[in-house]
Amino acid sequence: MSSGEDVGRRSPGRDSELQVTTKEHDFGLGAPVSKAEKYQNTLQLEQEVRNQDKFISALKLQIEDLKQTNHGLEEYVRKLLDSKEVVSSQVDDLTSHNEHLCKELIKIDQLAEQLEKEKNFVVDTADKELEEAKIELICQQNNIIVLEDTIKRLRSIILETEKAQNKSPSRLDSFVKTLEADRDYYKSEAQNLRKMIRSRV
Repeated sequence: MSSGEDVGRRSPGRDSELQVTTKEHDFGLGAPVSKAEKYQNTLQLEQEVRNQDKFISALKLQIEDLKQTNHGLEEYVRKLLDSKEVVSSQVDDLTSHNEHLCKELIKIDQLAEQLEKEKNFVVDTADKELEEAKIELICQQNNIIVLEDTIKRLRSIILETEKAQNKSPSRLDSFVKTLEADRDYYKSEAQNLRKMIRSRV
């Protein structure tokens, strides 16, 4: 065989040596390792792989927990947003209702002011009517006094005339009766005025 073929045949062995050397360097060893050591290293690698698998599984569980937590938070945020919309709607409704109440209060204040003016007008009118009634009552009382005095004087004249002439009642007596009727009318009107004044005082 040629030297090139020898090199080709020896190359696998050299590759193995290179691979072993590389593994030795990977394990931090400076000398060739035995089969027992290789087996031990393999077990360690497998244990590390199993540990990493466990760690990865634990991470996956944590990820699932975080996903569930995140989903719960998203649902909570959604409910908060829905609640915010409901509260905003309620605030808008209350604001609108408050504005309506304010307008109604303004109308009520205006109506109360108008009623107060009307009441004052009625009271003033009643006071004026009461004063007029008092004045009229005084006039009626004066008329009654005058009529009663006139009736007394006329009766006295009638009696004296009848005694002097020995006659029946004359037309003067009829006139006295008319005056008495007027007096009774004024008394009745005065009584009505007194009742009206007492009812308004």
